[in-house]
Amino acid sequence: MNYRAITHASEILTGAGVRAKDGRRVTEEDLGRITDGAIVYSVRKVGAKTIPHRIEWVGPTSALPKKFLRTPKKNLRGKQAVIPGLVDCHTHLVFAGDRSEEFALRCGGASYEEIAQRGGGILTTVRATREATLKQLEDLAASRVREAMRFGVRTIEIKSGYGLDYETELKQLSVVKSLKKRFPEMTFETTFLGAHAFPKGVAREDYLNEICEEMLPAVAEKKLASACDVFVDEGYFTLGEARRILARAQALGLRTKIHADELVNTESAAL
Repeated sequence: MNYRAITHASEILTGAGVRAKDGRRVTEEDLGRITDGAIVYSVRKVGAKTIPHRIEWVGPTSALPKKFLRTPKKNLRGKQAVIPGLVDCHTHLVFAGDRSEEFALRCGGASYEEIAQRGGGILTTVRATREATLKQLEDLAASRVREAMRFGVRTIEIKSGYGLDYETELKQLSVVKSLKKRFPEMTFETTFLGAHAFPKGVAREDYLNEICEEMLPAVAEKKLASACDVFVDEGYFTLGEARRILARAQALGLRTKIHADELVNTESAAL
């Protein structure tokens, strides 16, 4: 086994107490702070990359075990801290287009609903994402992953939802499969969100049938996602529609999530 070490970190935050409490009622003492800390970790090869595998030891640099004294080390000289990788738990990272103009409208007082009623919002990104090629979407997504990594993110949940048709929803999810190969040092969780909005020109019941009878079975069969999400809110999906979609997802072996009560109180958190 090949090992690497980081020594003389100004501090290391292990999060030991956070894990022990399952993330509930965390206090500063639960951060597991080690001053002048060291970490020893194993590495593995994935293709041409050598990436961290697992932490083998952590503690004060002065207590580094003898068997690791000859391990290749990076000395932080007390100038940098080491923390757990950050988790970005809700992204729509695979998309094309730009909605900066809508951001300006929001800053000027326009509401989410008003922008959507003008034909903006989700459907603006849907149009651009449908027009983009698989390669274009992958290149855009890869640049966003690299930026997230620079900020310390090591786990990202990626939702689809900017296709709103069979072909584009699966295209978005296929990009994530490619990202997993390009960035083996990252952890990606993939969520199918075909129920993000209703596409223009498609009857409501027809789109629900497409999600339940075409998209979800394909996503499950091709193992393109581990979970299914629904946007339940005024102007989007109803509680009854969400129940139907999520029940179908569960029957296919997918975990379930929900966008709940973002714009108005729909009692969707209770669902």
